[in-house]
Amino acid sequence: MFKHVVKASEIVSDTDLVKAVIKKAYSPIRIGDAKIDLNAEGLEIQLPRWAARKLSQLGLIEIKSIDEIGLRELLRMLWRESREINLTSIDPHFYPKIKRTLRKIREEIKENLQPETIQKLKRFENTVMDIINCRIQKIVQAALSEAIPQILMENMTIEEKALLGEIKQIIKKWKEYMLKGEEEK
Repeated sequence: MFKHVVKASEIVSDTDLVKAVIKKAYSPIRIGDAKIDLNAEGLEIQLPRWAARKLSQLGLIEIKSIDEIGLRELLRMLWRESREINLTSIDPHFYPKIKRTLRKIREEIKENLQPETIQKLKRFENTVMDIINCRIQKIVQAALSEAIPQILMENMTIEEKALLGEIKQIIKKWKEYMLKGEEEK
């Protein structure tokens, strides 16, 4: 179930528009019904993230939008999350961005194995795990309550909402089983 939610979240994130600058003029590219004009170098355009990544790999554009989350931003998030009782508001594409950043750091390590890069990866992973653990504690607490505040739902990502639903179901089934007494034959 989580695999499908994560995949859906990645697809939604990949369809978000990002800003890019045309590096090399090129004839328009058709993708389905859409047309991407690349006719003027230096022109800023907006296009879906997935298309921007492909065109960037081809050297036709330079992506200007931030596609990743840096360690400094993660540390700020952890500080805020650890001090608030309720879930804090985070980027709805937090988890896909984390995955992209981790992928990039791991590629850096493959290309050039440096102790600093390995240390960067470990620190990044540990900080992400601390944020996730902090958020999971709040989600589990919410799953135990009958009514979940609207603000809490608004501050959850799609992945966290799926987790909340699963935890609530498990708790409900467990309670029902405990109230039944002996299992019926």
